[in-house]
Amino acid sequence: MAYSEIGKTEAAAYYEKKAIAIAKKYDDPEYLVSALRTLCMQLIRLERPEEANKQIKDIEKIIYSHKIPLTDNQRSPFLATQISVYTAIKQYDKAASSANEYVQLLKKHRSIDHVYIFSRDLIGYFITVHQYKEAERYADSLLLFGRTINIKQALAIAFLMKSAADSAIGDLRAALTNYQMYKKVTDSLFNDGSAFQLAQFQVEFDIEKKDNAIKVLQQQQEIQKVRLGRSRVTITIVIISVVVLTLLLALLYNRYRIKQRLHRQLEQKQQAINEKNTALEQLVSEKDTLLREKEWLVKEIHHRVKNNLQIAISLLNAQTEFLENPSARSAMRESRERMEAIAIIHQKLYQTENNTLIQVRAYVYDLVDNLQDSFASARDIRFQLNIADIVLDISQLIPLGLILNEAITNAIKYAYPEGERGSASISLQPTDAERIELRIADNGKGLPPNFDWKNSPSLGLQLINLLAQQLNGELSFINKNGLEIILNFKLSWHTVSSTTEARAV
Repeated sequence: MAYSEIGKTEAAAYYEKKAIAIAKKYDDPEYLVSALRTLCMQLIRLERPEEANKQIKDIEKIIYSHKIPLTDNQRSPFLATQISVYTAIKQYDKAASSANEYVQLLKKHRSIDHVYIFSRDLIGYFITVHQYKEAERYADSLLLFGRTINIKQALAIAFLMKSAADSAIGDLRAALTNYQMYKKVTDSLFNDGSAFQLAQFQVEFDIEKKDNAIKVLQQQQEIQKVRLGRSRVTITIVIISVVVLTLLLALLYNRYRIKQRLHRQLEQKQQAINEKNTALEQLVSEKDTLLREKEWLVKEIHHRVKNNLQIAISLLNAQTEFLENPSARSAMRESRERMEAIAIIHQKLYQTENNTLIQVRAYVYDLVDNLQDSFASARDIRFQLNIADIVLDISQLIPLGLILNEAITNAIKYAYPEGERGSASISLQPTDAERIELRIADNGKGLPPNFDWKNSPSLGLQLINLLAQQLNGELSFINKNGLEIILNFKLSWHTVSSTTEARAV
């Protein structure tokens, strides 16, 4: 452990192997697991993971054949060591097996129990295999453990792993904050260590000073006893006293030199810390500049996509003016409405701070308004909107918007005879924490009897079916007192509030 602290990893590994041999000799599984973990971590740092794997296999034979099973406090470092070694040699199936065992072990305990101290290996594995949500979850548990036991070393590790998990999921601001907390705790550890050493030197000096003072008093007492009859002994004692005082002065001078040297070392380390802080501030400034440039570029892309779609829509409008076939004009208008549905999405992204997430409620309102303006018959239909306060990613909103466009267009064109007034309702509500349900219903004439919507030649129905498959959703048509289309799908990323707004159009 001493060699490991001063950075001599090769020497530390050499003596750790000797420790394992002694643990084997006395059949002590607790020390065997502890020594194995330290050795494997050192071998991984030395870029010798295959040798660490051989050590794991050797110890596994002993542990699995042992009559007394490992306790949870012994299993947790053993499983964590297996995870790190198997991940280092890219045997992810074995690493996954050990990770699952460790996860089951953690579930048996509170997040403040000692078994959580080794979960940094589990977090590193999840980050390596891109399971970032799991990594973030156990990073939060490790941080709670570190704060609860209030040990700075554990808290520093927890902040470092939390920073890595946040960085992996793309939350760079949180990653930077947690990394700064990690640096703050490690700096505090360094200051505590320096203060402890200075205090220890002071205590040792005071004790030695008192011991020497006691010796001087004892010597003086002996001098007084001998002085009555032996003047020669008195002279000898005086000489001894002078020697002792000289040694004491030499010792005091030596302590003074040690304090001066420690002071210079502290100044040098403080200067190094200040330089690192300056470099970190520069990196943060550069990162902020890059983020602003990225946001501007993404907004510009959305703006240009929206403009290009508007150009295409204008071309379709112009082409429609030259068409005499009603079917062709209708097909051109349907294509235009589909492009409008996508253009609204890019317009919303350009107008918001977030470049990938859109408020669904505002989008649905704009889409319905656009379709009402496009079809004269839509003025006879009253729309009832019941949309939850949901935020969706563009990858899900585009297929959802096209489904809405096709369903609403179908209701406007076919649900009611010309001149007849009717109503249609659109509901978008969460069914649980991860799923959402879309309902589009009208009280019109519905579909013909025995109509097979799954195999319909209608392009609109085929699009709805294909887009529902793209969302991995469950699609159903209910043909009773009109037509109701129901789509239930899982959110890939969502934020659902507890409020719902209804609007009649």
